[in-house]
Amino acid sequence: MKKVEFMGLKLVMGTKEKIALEKELGTSPLNFIFSMVKGMDGDEMDLSQMKIPPLPVMVAILFHATQKLNHGINRDKFYEIVDEFLDEEDKSVMNLFEVVMEVLQASKYLPQAQE
Repeated sequence: MKKVEFMGLKLVMGTKEKIALEKELGTSPLNFIFSMVKGMDGDEMDLSQMKIPPLPVMVAILFHATQKLNHGINRDKFYEIVDEFLDEEDKSVMNLFEVVMEVLQASKYLPQAQE
């Protein structure tokens, strides 16, 4: 099972974590991802049309991905970890989105990128 490294944590979701995430979101996280590609025209992506998932959705995905392998991480502690990440000079919500996409791949929501 591939894991994503994030701020010293190993992130991945098993079935239990996926079900908890989907219950929290009220839908599959893929619905948020697929809605963002409405701005795609072939291989070209119009970034002005792209809608990344809202921050609460991204944080929920990452939080649930902490639950399988990182015991003792509650939601408040995870908020602090995300704040530390975003406080880094070169980090933004777009960087957080990249981590979300890696987690969705590692957790088998999305196919792995071919290398």
